[in-house]
Amino acid sequence: SGSVSPAVTITGAMVRSEGLAVDAAGNVYVSNSGSAGGVLCRASHIAVYTHPVTSSSAPAYCLGPFAGGLAGPIALIFDSQGNLYAGGYEGSGDYGIARFNSNNLSSGAVPNVVDNTGISAVDSHWFPAQFALDKSGNLFVADCGNAGAIIVYPTVATSFSATEAPSAVYQDTALRSTNCAWGIAVAAASLKI
Repeated sequence: SGSVSPAVTITGAMVRSEGLAVDAAGNVYVSNSGSAGGVLCRASHIAVYTHPVTSSSAPAYCLGPFAGGLAGPIALIFDSQGNLYAGGYEGSGDYGIARFNSNNLSSGAVPNVVDNTGISAVDSHWFPAQFALDKSGNLFVADCGNAGAIIVYPTVATSFSATEAPSAVYQDTALRSTNCAWGIAVAAASLKI
């Protein structure tokens, strides 16, 4: 009972931080999709805070800017191979998923693969709001765009490409009525694809 205060609070580094991921070494990656640009990491970049992170930490460096038509990063997640996935948007309002390979996470790195075409048949204006991975490496994307769906990309660590099509798209009446699935979690024991 009661409230719990955060152990560390970091402020002032970015305009609009929407995504957060932690790598195996404890480094913290924070997306900045703010159009005005951040104080330390400009818009369309990912700020990297090296372990250990304290209240006075500043980003050690920034990934980006995004390339291949994507702009502001939103959702972030690491797969079991250490590859970083970022959901982002284009200036035209179209969205996609970018992957930074595990050996491409240094200052100024741009994504190795950008897929902003694979989902277009389902929703031309989708919004990758949140990611989850299952134990088989399937990437689940919560779509908060026009379709309001859960989108599944199969075994992304081994097969992700610039034209990757999802293996499944889940929609139901509740998602369609709100046009938004904002968050997602995968329970491995009950998962069936």
